[in-house]
Formats: sequence, C-alpha cells, structure tokens
Amino acid sequence: MIVFGSSGMGDWHYPMGSKKSQFVKNYIISENFVSNRKSDENAMGFEKAILSVIAEFQQI
Repeated sequence: MIVFGSSGMGDWHYPMGSKKSQFVKNYIISENFVSNRKSDENAMGFEKAILSVIAEFQQI
C-alpha cells in the first residue's frame, strides 16, 4: 500500500493504492485541496489525523 499526493486542474488530494499498480487503480482518501490558507489548514489536519495513523499501520 502506498499513499501519495496527486494533482490536477489546480487542486490536489491524497490517493492510496497498491505499490505495484498505484497509477492504474487507486482510491481517493481525502477531500480536494487548493492553494489557500483554509485548504492548507485542512490538509495539515488530514495529515495529522489520518496519514499519521496510516503510517503507523504500515509499520506493523
């Protein structure tokens, strides 16, 4: 499993997929973020609340 940032048309989000085929089939696990203060705050909250838990899970 791999989580990565993906962007397009001025916004970006976090998808998750298999390491071998993450660009063929992946699942969006976050809302779309844009480049502004409120969206940056939401992205930081997502990283702390969700991505940190996923990272811990991957280490197990």
